[in-house]
Amino acid sequence: MRAQANALAADIALDRGDAAKAAELGLLALTPALESRMRETYASAWLTRVHALRRSGHLAQARSELARMRSWSDAAPQPFDHLRVVLGEADQAIAEDQSTLALGLYGDAMGLANARGIPDETVMVGAPYVQALIDAGWTDEAVSVNGRIAPWADRDVRAALTEARVYTALGKTLAADSSLRRARQRAGERQLSPIVSR
Repeated sequence: MRAQANALAADIALDRGDAAKAAELGLLALTPALESRMRETYASAWLTRVHALRRSGHLAQARSELARMRSWSDAAPQPFDHLRVVLGEADQAIAEDQSTLALGLYGDAMGLANARGIPDETVMVGAPYVQALIDAGWTDEAVSVNGRIAPWADRDVRAALTEARVYTALGKTLAADSSLRRARQRAGERQLSPIVSR
């Protein structure tokens, strides 16, 4: 239970912009007990740790953790941890200015998320994928991917914020403002900036 609580606290710390605390809590969550009893939570905590290290400016350490996570997942592959590994690799590629590689990995992760059909995972992948597409100047593709997560924009801050970013890229200011207001309402205490950019 303590490891599970640390995993949740790591997510909260990351959403609040405290990457150093999130990295520390993510490490504390990575216990053998959590791995054996709640492998999906274990994989998510590890990915949170990787994100937190990267956001703290520790790119090399994040890359090393991600490689360890990949080896762990490959040893006993499960769809939920494979998805998180591929997503982490895509995010790492963005951080290392390898946008072509990142876009391919995001596409792979989106395929995995679509196959699983879990809304949270679809949004988890779709939000950074849309941002990467916008940054690459692929607005039409960003609109298409956003269409997969738009149904949750009323309930999910990441989806609402992504929708705002797409409208901004399209020059639809009023629609962007409306989506951004919705994202701010859903964010509550959390900072908007780190919610999508992990």
